Amino acid sequence: MISLSALDIKFIVRELKELENAIVEKIYQPAEKEIIIGLHSSGAGKKLLRVVAGQVANLTKEKGESKENPSAFCMTLRKYLKQARVTNVAQAEFERIIELTFSNEYRLILELFSKGNVILIDKDGKITALLERQEWKHRTLEKGQTYIYPPPTINPFKLSEEEFRERYNHSEKESAVKIIASDFALGGKYAEEVCALAKIDKKTRRIDSIKLWRIIQTLESKKLDPNIIDKGLKKEISPIELVSEEKAKKQYFNTMSEALESYEKNFGEEVVEKQEEKEKLEELAKLQSEQIENLKKEAEEFKKIGDMIYVKYAEIDSLIKEVREKKWKVEDKRIIEMKKAEGKIVIEL
Repeated sequence: MISLSALDIKFIVRELKELENAIVEKIYQPAEKEIIIGLHSSGAGKKLLRVVAGQVANLTKEKGESKENPSAFCMTLRKYLKQARVTNVAQAEFERIIELTFSNEYRLILELFSKGNVILIDKDGKITALLERQEWKHRTLEKGQTYIYPPPTINPFKLSEEEFRERYNHSEKESAVKIIASDFALGGKYAEEVCALAKIDKKTRRIDSIKLWRIIQTLESKKLDPNIIDKGLKKEISPIELVSEEKAKKQYFNTMSEALESYEKNFGEEVVEKQEEKEKLEELAKLQSEQIENLKKEAEEFKKIGDMIYVKYAEIDSLIKEVREKKWKVEDKRIIEMKKAEGKIVIEL
């Protein structure tokens, strides 16, 4: 499962801007939470926008298998959006939400957090259709109701120096990296990057907060350089080059959409589960092979002992009889140890 931060989405929206002025031609629903929108523009040609509610929105080359019987939601999207022109693609403040505005004044809200949702609203903000009805503590998403955004997330790019300093100094977190990740909604990946760029110990909090503020302000304008960072068992997507991961092995892509598709294809939840199962089976096979080899060696040793006993049976039998007859009071260099209580003798053959 792909989990994107608000800043990741800000970079994705920068790419999706190329959909502006494109006309909606087709809409598919390959899976319950997946929507594919086919668009065309004179400049960019045909494009496919793939949306997986609660996860990701990216351009794709594969439309997937369309259901034989389209859902009511899919049919409604076709009714209101087919032949409409995309006039704007934007992120809702610093939320994990992408909004597509159309020439007929309808908007398609793509919620890419938690359970996720895809919501069509009219010019008055009323919900015309949605992927699924949802009820939250602060809002209810339901057809006919006014669309309400989730409680706002702090936007670090709109804070003044003083606002940033005040929030930083009043945080209860014990380290700079945790304050940046949580109190300023940047997440762990970008919090690590800010600390690396500031050249500070991420575990301390006693630093010049304004220095951090200035570095954070530069993040959203960074050049796109999408890559997948290889951290062994863990793989991570980044839309930009990260100084904090300069020593890590990376695979680079032309676009974030390509990176997201590659990640899902090679490191998605299902792929990882299959790989883990394969590795477990391989480890089990290795252990079984080692056990078989050990048993073979033991069998060879026991065979040698058995052959030796067979060859020297008469000698062994004679020695045992002598021990019994002399009531264990025997001195013989062939006897290594006698355990009278256990009725055992150890001899060297």
